[in-house]
Amino acid sequence: MPSTRQRKVGKLLQKELAEIFQTQMHSWFGGAFITVTEVTVTPDLKVAKVYLSFFDKKEKNNIMDVVLDCSRKIKVTLASNIRNQVRAIPDLNFYIDDTEEISQSVEEMFKKIDIPDENDPKYKPEDYKSNEE
Repeated sequence: MPSTRQRKVGKLLQKELAEIFQTQMHSWFGGAFITVTEVTVTPDLKVAKVYLSFFDKKEKNNIMDVVLDCSRKIKVTLASNIRNQVRAIPDLNFYIDDTEEISQSVEEMFKKIDIPDENDPKYKPEDYKSNEE
């Protein structure tokens, strides 16, 4: 479980990185809409995992490559913005946040499940008992 300090630094990084992605959207990222969904920081505050979500799902790998290419510029800009608030600027590791895609696929799986109506005369509860009994 993250400490209070980890959560505070994570929220600060999330806010500042979101601002960087918004202000530099056109010049660095070709107009790509990027959302910082979560930032987690290690207990020593030296490494931050930054999870990004992209509006253009088809181009997310290409946009991620651009983000990785710009990671040094992102860290330098971040450092200038928060230099008075943290002792050391953590190394930034960027990841694609695929939580939305996973939840959509789970939702699709649930839609495919055929649940019989209990008022249906063909419904026999004993046919649906688990193997655990």
